[in-house]
Amino acid sequence: MALTAETETGWFDAPVLEARIPSSGSNTGDNEFVLVHGHYDSWHVGIADNATGDAALLELARVFADHADELSRDIRVCWWPGHSTGRYAGSTWYAEQFGLDISKNCVAQVNVDSPGAAEATEFEDMLCWMPEADALARNAIDDVCGKAATEVRPPRAGDYSFNNLGVTGCLMLSSNIPKAVREERGYHAVGGCGGHSNAWHLSTDTLDKADPDVLVRDIRVYATIVARLARREILPLDFRHTVESHQQTLAEYDEAAGDRFDLSPVREALGTLDAAVDGFYDDIDAGGPPEFVADDIDAETANEAILALQRSLIRVDYTTEGQFEQDPATDRPPYPGLAPAAHLNDMDASERKKQLVALQRQRNRAVSLLEEATEVLR
Repeated sequence: MALTAETETGWFDAPVLEARIPSSGSNTGDNEFVLVHGHYDSWHVGIADNATGDAALLELARVFADHADELSRDIRVCWWPGHSTGRYAGSTWYAEQFGLDISKNCVAQVNVDSPGAAEATEFEDMLCWMPEADALARNAIDDVCGKAATEVRPPRAGDYSFNNLGVTGCLMLSSNIPKAVREERGYHAVGGCGGHSNAWHLSTDTLDKADPDVLVRDIRVYATIVARLARREILPLDFRHTVESHQQTLAEYDEAAGDRFDLSPVREALGTLDAAVDGFYDDIDAGGPPEFVADDIDAETANEAILALQRSLIRVDYTTEGQFEQDPATDRPPYPGLAPAAHLNDMDASERKKQLVALQRQRNRAVSLLEEATEVLR
């Protein structure tokens, strides 16, 4: 028995679809917007990946357009081509075409992929978000579903094409079939369809793989998160948790590197930033995140600082390339530029010398970005 396949390569035109919903309420920041997005290209019928997500985006656009007078920030809803066939080509094109606008005005991006899968009852291991959005995402899921959710670091996947621009990402994928059920059925790990490995990227991803009631519930989770980002006076993003995660990463790398590479300049810069971030949030009366209300700081100043923190801290934690470049769409460890420090003992002398040069450059970059983040809080 033989299996053959033909692969067609080349340049192809593919439309990027966008709905812009301008806020007509009191705007806390001119031109600020929330980007809500997902891919429309699919494998075969592609119901749970990503026809359900496309339907969710349509519904979100409809609902928020009907309530534009209650928004403080604009909302942009985008449907991407080239998710699989172009390795996130559509969202990458958008990041390049509107890079300056996004870097100045995008307050967060919310990815809508594979909601509404049949039997997806939990929020335990498939959806993810950046640490500053942890309370935002957890609270929304709890408020809508009464469910606990597990925080997972976003991989470089799912149209997270905005990391180099320093945009906070919230969600990737959605609710999931319980892990115990997947294991009992012998499902292998997949990146969509709620964990249904007998549907994901197969001809069996048909209408029966979705559940309308589950889809409505998941849309409500997305809507709650987007509404809080688009309506709150002060952006509901808490960078204390972000800095904490950075410190944990650096502690692990530092221990593994030993005396082969000095990470103390980065640790010191993080320590200074930690104190500044604590002071910043002390000036905001947080009646329990994400209910941030201006106290000793006005909303405009607070939001400018939060956006500046995004731009610096996401770049150092998720990228090695420049602000208007694209890092490879492959798995990246935290602080990818400094991650090799944890593996110096495993390298031969020649490779170690090369890595030490690269680490020196990335250490300078990390300290510079952390100092930029600290400076905006002074």
